[in-house]
Amino acid sequence: MNSEKFFGTGSGRRLWGWVLFCALVWVGWKAFEEWVFLDGPREAGISDRYPSHSLGDSVLRPTPLQGREAKIVSILLSSRHYRKLGLDDTLSARLWESYFEALDGNKMYFTKADLDSFLPYKYSLDDGLQTEDISVAFEIATLYRDRRLEYVNYVRDSLLLVEPDWTQNEDLILESKLIPRRASMKEIKDRWRKYVKNEMLSLKLAGKSWDETVSLLEKRYKRYAQDLEKLNSGDIFQVYLNTFTNLFDPHSSYFSPRRSEDFNISMSNSLEGIGARLSVEGDYVIITDLVPGGPAQKTGLLHAQDKIVGIAQEDDSTFVDIVGWRLDDVVARIRGPKDTVVRLEIIPHDALDASRLRQVRIVRDKIRLEDASAKKEIHEIEIGAAVYKFGVITIPSFYMDFEAFRQGAEDFASTSKDVARLLAELREEGIHGVLIDLRLNGGGALSEAVNTSGLFIPEGPVVLSRTASEEIMTYEDSDGELAYDGLLAVLVGRFSASASEIFAGAMKDYRRAFIFGERTYGKGTVQNLHDLSHYMPLERVGQVKMTVAKYYRVSGSSPQLRGILPDIIFPSPYDSIVYREISYDTALPWDQIQATTIESKLWVSEDQIQRLKEAYQEHVQTDEKFQAFIRKTEIQRKKLDRKRLSLSYAQRKKEQDEIREPDLPKEGALDKDDLLRESLQLMAVLVSED
Repeated sequence: MNSEKFFGTGSGRRLWGWVLFCALVWVGWKAFEEWVFLDGPREAGISDRYPSHSLGDSVLRPTPLQGREAKIVSILLSSRHYRKLGLDDTLSARLWESYFEALDGNKMYFTKADLDSFLPYKYSLDDGLQTEDISVAFEIATLYRDRRLEYVNYVRDSLLLVEPDWTQNEDLILESKLIPRRASMKEIKDRWRKYVKNEMLSLKLAGKSWDETVSLLEKRYKRYAQDLEKLNSGDIFQVYLNTFTNLFDPHSSYFSPRRSEDFNISMSNSLEGIGARLSVEGDYVIITDLVPGGPAQKTGLLHAQDKIVGIAQEDDSTFVDIVGWRLDDVVARIRGPKDTVVRLEIIPHDALDASRLRQVRIVRDKIRLEDASAKKEIHEIEIGAAVYKFGVITIPSFYMDFEAFRQGAEDFASTSKDVARLLAELREEGIHGVLIDLRLNGGGALSEAVNTSGLFIPEGPVVLSRTASEEIMTYEDSDGELAYDGLLAVLVGRFSASASEIFAGAMKDYRRAFIFGERTYGKGTVQNLHDLSHYMPLERVGQVKMTVAKYYRVSGSSPQLRGILPDIIFPSPYDSIVYREISYDTALPWDQIQATTIESKLWVSEDQIQRLKEAYQEHVQTDEKFQAFIRKTEIQRKKLDRKRLSLSYAQRKKEQDEIREPDLPKEGALDKDDLLRESLQLMAVLVSED
């Protein structure tokens, strides 16, 4: 090469020399900065104690079958989903952003440079779906896997060597929206350090010594590395397709053959043995909800959003830490023969951090239909010298044995038949009123929501549905009979969804029942399941669930997003968004159609509702048990509202002491359920004034 031609002469050479000198200084400084501020000097023998993992040049790639399956799913969603979204650049950009969010929602792995490197594909992912080329998604996933591996090695090679300074005043940001997506590697590593320091602090607050903490985390991160080695194209395809389907709405999903057949964590989400529905958030396996009547629900100690951190078999075994495990491995640990014991170590949903652990013992059993059926109880409430008797019917879901019904069996199980029988039994007991408890009822069969509503109204429309083509269908009760004509109340909560909202909405619109509790979930959509084998008959492929219609109350208002608002709203630690449909960015909007004409006897008047509100406010001021419940609710809200966690031992200990829940005495059955007790108290007020 001619140096004069390339560098020039005289001042040109001096200029190029200065540029090269500055570049070398910058490169040297960045290397020094990375060494001093991030990794620090490496001690001899570290690699022997905590050997790093490497996957070499292993690249995740899609199979040709997955490309074809992705194309079929994209065609189905764009042509048949209730929300009409075109496969265009706008959808592609949303898919690009959502996929990074799905892989790295806590913003701990991808840097600004990583995102920039994939910007050229931001507006072409839709083309890839149509041409069966989804390789970009796998390239992104490969980088994600490698970043996670780098994180694991950094923790094991550096962070586990020296106990952190617990007096340092710094915070861990909990709200991912407060964390910028486009970060440098230096910022990413600092997030890793704080995340691991919080793990260590939680263990320290739980009474673990430093040696115990190191031992536990060493095993945990070794398991992380092993799981990264297991990551395969099926795992990535599941995430990518679900990211795509969720752009249409939160209830549209892709189920791989493995998920459908082996673990059944899609439509039923049931884990054989304990009756719990699970999902993964970050490094934790969380309980989505509990199967009605299952062993897990019967313990009374497990709740939605609890995190499972340890599993033990039988009573004499030690807990195995499962943080960071694959969901299928957790399922395998929880499964087991009937009548055997599994113990779960959990972080309660309302805990401040991982330092507060609870152990739950569960005897595995089969989930029997009768265990999940409606049940009744009778409770007595005293007002002055009078005693009032109320029947409580808990409906865990709106169920029906469709197979027995199709075969013409007369004794097939159904919600409406069981509730009718329970009402007859309660009438014989001489009750003063009936309360229907739907707090943990996540929905079920539309027909049973309609038939059960018909037990309390003479006849008339109960709910309407509208398809994407504007076709409206009305579902009616037409038997002209009442199974119960007395005082009725419905107790609902944030997990009351879908068919529960149909029932509660009908009772409200017909002015048939008083509604107590929290605003309901707000799911007003209808889904159908499509088996992809119909389009690819010779292949082992999955299924896609998509939203095809919306529900509407007879008032014309959709339960979507808004849910059912109670007449008397009880205190809750949760705001109006958390754990509800409205929390999803892609949820379908609320709307309304023309109201349907109905005839109502006006069982519930505005004057009665106003009187109940006044009685409730008076009771809140004077009832010590309910005041204690309100204090507990406020404490829980403080925990849930936190956006940051202090990483100072003294500060965290102080925060724990400040929000420690009061230990309330539990004298009777109703003392264990403050909202049920308050609901029956209000019903007793109505009876006493008649």
